[in-house]
Amino acid sequence: MKHRYLTALLVIVLVSNFGLIYFILNGGEKRDNKEEYVRKADFEALKHALFQDSTYSLDLETKVVLSAKEISKSVVSVNVLKRHAVRTRPYSIFDQFFGYYPRYQEVKSVGTGVIITQDGYIITNAHVVEQAIDITVVLNDGLHQEAKLVGIAEDHDVAVLKIEGDDYHQAKIADSDKLQIGRWSIALGNPYSFIIKDSKPTLSFGVISALNRNFSDPSSNNNKIYKRMIQTDAAINPGNSGGPLVNIQGEVIGINTFILSESGGSVGIGFAIPINRVKKVVYELVKFGKIRTIDYGFQITSSTITRNNDQKMVVVRMKKGSACEKAGLQLGDTLLAINGLAISDRADINLAVIDIFVGDEVLLDIVRNNQKMQISYVIEEMG
Repeated sequence: MKHRYLTALLVIVLVSNFGLIYFILNGGEKRDNKEEYVRKADFEALKHALFQDSTYSLDLETKVVLSAKEISKSVVSVNVLKRHAVRTRPYSIFDQFFGYYPRYQEVKSVGTGVIITQDGYIITNAHVVEQAIDITVVLNDGLHQEAKLVGIAEDHDVAVLKIEGDDYHQAKIADSDKLQIGRWSIALGNPYSFIIKDSKPTLSFGVISALNRNFSDPSSNNNKIYKRMIQTDAAINPGNSGGPLVNIQGEVIGINTFILSESGGSVGIGFAIPINRVKKVVYELVKFGKIRTIDYGFQITSSTITRNNDQKMVVVRMKKGSACEKAGLQLGDTLLAINGLAISDRADINLAVIDIFVGDEVLLDIVRNNQKMQISYVIEEMG
């Protein structure tokens, strides 16, 4: 009896396997009345299409090549000569009586810039040209041009240069407010151009890793404030500062500024100033030669109100006839936020106002008599 069961089971297995082998050998042509199967021929055609059709890859590659070729014409190397004071001996008490005259040392440095007008206006970083005594721009074709410093905004880390001429290739500018995380990004610059004797810029490719990164200057050597920065994993190396970060269309979306790295080399964490903010700074520097001083119309004082050292910002003075007074701000109002950025200390205030310029509309969130409200007005220039 047991023998019969084993024999029957063996027959069932053989029949099943024979049917499966027949189905495969015949290309899966067999159809069931209730269900359709994917034919082997269909699968092979799909596999062929996936491995052979590289239209998407080729299209992306072509876009990068064309964009790089176009924007490269506007990218320049910024060669700077700086003079630094060098102390040759330790401080002495006699210095306050007889004075101390330090020796000066000339230091060469290099950065990158991007041409934004046909008549030769160039954007770069302020830290590239700070304390410069001579600035030479090297164009894409190798031509050297003496550059004039039009204006510098150290807090914003933006500077504007000017070279003589009226037929330069100007870069196309995008709207950085429309950026999205995950979009392609291309960083251009002239890293180590003292070693690499080539006027053509270097290109690195990546994505926009994050947006709206806020922090103060990572070197902690000055008072630069970086707000709503673009983060990218496209490699940014020494010498890239001031160069453009562009989208896949070759349009400038930001100005490469610094990286976070323990080694000093790129580890895929680079930051660029959004071009929309840069445009505001450039307008101020070109038209007025400086960033015009803002008149907010009021002053505040602070007091600690929580264990976390959060501070209460209270309006204690207000300029008579100022725009904020006309908008309804009153003495004693507590300031909660500026343009949507919460305020808990003076560092927050510095961050909130760094990208506000004369003529901009500012929105204040305040508390008055335990009632939250908003007040908006247009910023005026200090008279």
